[in-house]
Amino acid sequence: MTPETRLQEAIGTGELISIRYHGGGQPGAAREILPIRIGGRQLRCRCYTSGKDRTLALDRIELLSIPIEPGSPGLWRPDADAPPAEFATLDDVEAIFRAPLEDAGWLVGRSIGETGECLLLYHRARGAAEIRRPVVSLNYIHPADDAPTVLGADPPPARRRIHPWSVRAAPRLERRGSWATLEPALPVFLECAGLA
Repeated sequence: MTPETRLQEAIGTGELISIRYHGGGQPGAAREILPIRIGGRQLRCRCYTSGKDRTLALDRIELLSIPIEPGSPGLWRPDADAPPAEFATLDDVEAIFRAPLEDAGWLVGRSIGETGECLLLYHRARGAAEIRRPVVSLNYIHPADDAPTVLGADPPPARRRIHPWSVRAAPRLERRGSWATLEPALPVFLECAGLA
């Protein structure tokens, strides 16, 4: 039985499932979850270990055959330090992935505006001219409190964005998702670019 099939069964029965999640702030931590629904390649669930509703990537879930015991090693802990992020900004992503993206045939561009910035991928046309509209983009919208100051411009709205990171891809640069941090957005961007 596949993990997805087992999770679908648990959605129907309301059964708690013990998993090890290889993503998030504590990769490899054990969790006790109540699956709610599966959409695309993601599971929406109630995590009873953290006490919060979560959206988890199906390909990062490992089903555990025995229930989790409180206090067992490897259990998700709310007080654990998150590992340092390998990538924090678009500059980091561009520095590491520009060459592989160009090797894969993409023209790589950047756009920086008053409210945000993005890393843009364009197809290379046969005559080495670029198509004017990007095919894939990784976007960051500055929260109101860290937006760059532009002289003479109206200040940005005071509300703070909950999910400032997003990925868009052809056709019509449709949104593929939005996230609070770069960590989950980057694999989606690389998959859309054909590097995953």
